[in-house]
Amino acid sequence: MDATLVTDYGYRLELMPAPDGSGPPLFSRDVSAEVADLVEEALVASVLSEDVARDERAIRAEVRPVWSEPPWVAELEVRLEVERNGAAQVHSLRFGSEAWRRRALEETALLRQRGAVSQGAKVYRGLVAQRRAGGPAACALAVDAPLVADVTLEQAGVRSLFAGSLLPERPVLVNRRLVEEVLAWTVQAGKVETGGAVLGRLARLPAPLPGARTRIVTVLSAVLRDSRHAGKAAHFDFSPEALAEAAQVAELRGLGEAVITAFHSHGWQGKCADCAGGGGSDCSLPECEPSLQDYVLLESLFPGRAALLPIAGRRPAAAGQRLAFEVFAWRSGALCAIPWQLYTD
Repeated sequence: MDATLVTDYGYRLELMPAPDGSGPPLFSRDVSAEVADLVEEALVASVLSEDVARDERAIRAEVRPVWSEPPWVAELEVRLEVERNGAAQVHSLRFGSEAWRRRALEETALLRQRGAVSQGAKVYRGLVAQRRAGGPAACALAVDAPLVADVTLEQAGVRSLFAGSLLPERPVLVNRRLVEEVLAWTVQAGKVETGGAVLGRLARLPAPLPGARTRIVTVLSAVLRDSRHAGKAAHFDFSPEALAEAAQVAELRGLGEAVITAFHSHGWQGKCADCAGGGGSDCSLPECEPSLQDYVLLESLFPGRAALLPIAGRRPAAAGQRLAFEVFAWRSGALCAIPWQLYTD
């Protein structure tokens, strides 16, 4: 799908030594071009929520700052304007500054390495907007919107729904057997990360599921491990050849599936079940959260903003079961955990 991005402002990421922005910035960089990533996310989210059709033409996307106190930006508003029956319809979405959290973390690490910031000092992130001197700027965007098949729940391989809840605008169903296998493999692998291809599909149902406002649902149906994927402590490498072969397996299954993402674990050890929180200073295992490397992984293997990232691992702050299976989706430019519901096939 094609869109024209229009904006009156340029944007700059700043890292500051004080939360009120006083004093000279520790780091400053123009990030105006990266606003296009949020527009892509807004377009994909609007397709999945059925607010905008995948085959929509002549979409006008406008980005506006929502001020905390000028020139500091609290949020960015993305307005998508489409023409229907001779009249303009506008769909508005707001995004926080989480899109630049990764850049801030990377630059903060470099500042600490260079000694510009001490190891214990806090660094604060801020987004600054300034009106363009030459007036509004416009550029063309081509977005790869996801393909969705019209099927019933049964045709999508879902027989019964079980525990869980749904994000109204992005419902996700996960096969119970998939979760059981992933958690068993995570425990079996211990501190060494494990992973594999995830088969699934995007389905448009005749009616929304209970708790959803869109008919489009993402179904994660099966996982395929392969010895060509290589894991070690705090790191996992996916084999492109193994993922390509998994795509062939998906086609041979004849269920309308594809390799839509990949899962990996963040390690587990026996004492994790008794961890009261944080793991202690001697714990080398990352928590069940996306790392900076995970962002690079997902964007290289599954670059679309409809992509999901399942991760298994320890959740030390949780009461009860601390071995977690989480599903992360793009939200305001960051990978955030979203609710999902179990099903059986």
